[in-house]
Amino acid sequence: MGGAYFRTAQLLPIYQTAEHYNREVLLIHGLAYKVVSPNASRKFHTLLPKSELHLIPDECHMFKGKNRPEVLKLVSEFIIK
Repeated sequence: MGGAYFRTAQLLPIYQTAEHYNREVLLIHGLAYKVVSPNASRKFHTLLPKSELHLIPDECHMFKGKNRPEVLKLVSEFIIK
């Protein structure tokens, strides 16, 4: 992805758009991921009343680390619910 993609993404009103969403949401954020701050997930969690937030230490974007089984369990349980 080029710089234009990131510049455009920074201008999108993601929080203003998200605050109108009224369904259940599972937020999982790897704390080792350096591109997106965990504060972004925290803010979404605040805006979305039906959200569930999990901050996973030592995980990056793809959740391929030691916490992968925990992440898969969270996703499975959320889908089944």
